[in-house]
Amino acid sequence: MKHKSFFSRFLWILYNQYQYGYFDRIRKYIKVSFWKQYFKTTGENLVIHPSVLIRGAHNISIGNNVNINHGAELYGAGGLTIGNGSMIAYHVMIFTDSRKFKSDQLLKSLKGRIVKPVKIGEDVWIGAGALIMPGVIIANHAIIAAGSVVTTNISEWEIAGGNPAKKIGSRIKE
Repeated sequence: MKHKSFFSRFLWILYNQYQYGYFDRIRKYIKVSFWKQYFKTTGENLVIHPSVLIRGAHNISIGNNVNINHGAELYGAGGLTIGNGSMIAYHVMIFTDSRKFKSDQLLKSLKGRIVKPVKIGEDVWIGAGALIMPGVIIANHAIIAAGSVVTTNISEWEIAGGNPAKKIGSRIKE
């Protein structure tokens, strides 16, 4: 019985280390090392958590100290730039291409396709579940509230939220 108890404890410790400890750090390091060779450019201290989906990595530039959290999806076909110190929360989706829904070409090939770059400035926080649409520029020090749909540009130091996202506050005292 003592042997079985020890073995069970050992497996539990190993599982926790895999999920939250030493092995998790190794897994993140391997994932970042893998992706760094495919991105257009990358800075130092990049953290890409497990289950991040990346398409069009060759069009994505990422600065220093960027954190991309679990379940985020980055689509870089039109070009994506993420500035230094930016944080992308859980399940954020960033699109650089879409469809023209008012186009009579909608069902034909790719003629109704919109491809525009997205630029995310420095020290930007993007809350969980936010959607960033093609052609958007999010200026330095902005915050995007969780669940927001960003369809227009966001100014420096602005806090934006809603669907569609609009200014709901400022990070600096006015």
